[in-house]
Amino acid sequence: WTGSVDRNWSTPGNWSSNAVPNINTDVTIPSATNNPLIDAASAALAAATCRNLNITTGRLDLAGGVAGVDLAVKGSVSIGNGSQAGVLSVGNADVTIEVGGAWTRGTFAGCSFINGGGTISFNSVSGANSITPQTSGNYSFGNIIFNGATSSYNIVGGLTTTGDFTINNATFTPANGITINIGGNFTNNGGTYTASPS
Repeated sequence: WTGSVDRNWSTPGNWSSNAVPNINTDVTIPSATNNPLIDAASAALAAATCRNLNITTGRLDLAGGVAGVDLAVKGSVSIGNGSQAGVLSVGNADVTIEVGGAWTRGTFAGCSFINGGGTISFNSVSGANSITPQTSGNYSFGNIIFNGATSSYNIVGGLTTTGDFTINNATFTPANGITINIGGNFTNNGGTYTASPS
């Protein structure tokens, strides 16, 4: 992302490749004058997709108003790290982000996931995936869904939702001694919840 033209995710000139990302594109979002925005206007031009999403020192805003999925990430999402403060901000409860791999929020001050009451749907096809949201700052999910009959999700450090928590067929495995806080309803549709005592 360069943001050379405007904030619209679907403007080719905002990307160093001069092409809007697709499901085979690894996306990096550094600090820029124009932070990328996914909203009804950008989604009307092209669905927001990428392979892996790495928000280093920048910010990605999802404003809602999109029919269906707002952002589909085939692989993993990384929000900042130990020395960079990335921000992923959901501005509306109708926002849905699909993630096919791991989720990591960095430990550096300012690394934030602002859930906005939206939904994160983990849709791994197979294998084990680590979910590391951290437990301080802006870290909670709104609604969260775990999908995948041959997928497992390993929770590191703890997990909090302000909304509903749903397991569809998948295996959900918190690490020993961590806390899962659910602000809404818990639903298990044929999945496996493997909890260890603290």
